[in-house]
Amino acid sequence: MTHGTPASNGTSTTVSRALRLIEDGVLDHANIDALCERLGIGARQLRRLFNKHLGTSPVQVARIRRAHFARRLIESTTLSMAHIAQAAGFGSVRRFNAVINEVYGCPPTALRRSPNRVAGRLELQIPVEGPFPWARMLQFLEP
Repeated sequence: MTHGTPASNGTSTTVSRALRLIEDGVLDHANIDALCERLGIGARQLRRLFNKHLGTSPVQVARIRRAHFARRLIESTTLSMAHIAQAAGFGSVRRFNAVINEVYGCPPTALRRSPNRVAGRLELQIPVEGPFPWARMLQFLEP
């Protein structure tokens, strides 16, 4: 199948639909079969499409999505880790700890006490390909 053909566009559309459903939390309370049923394809085919287009599995995408949501809660709230684990869709605190450690390379408590956290401050790191028009950007950001 050649990229840009109707057949390849169909597979990327299927992956896009699956990603939207995962983002909506379909895999938080159901298994991969429920996702496949909504897409009208088999689990093996879905895993193959994800591997082809994204280099990972649908379950791994859902796991990383939950980890990112949990990290936002860790860094922006004072909720307990147990409450964050539940809110982020993890089945147990043990699984929550394992996934956060796998994704970020540290336990959840280390994310909360990160030295980069300053009240009232937001720091973003945005990758940029050069040359970048910094003067124009700063002019745009001026009040």
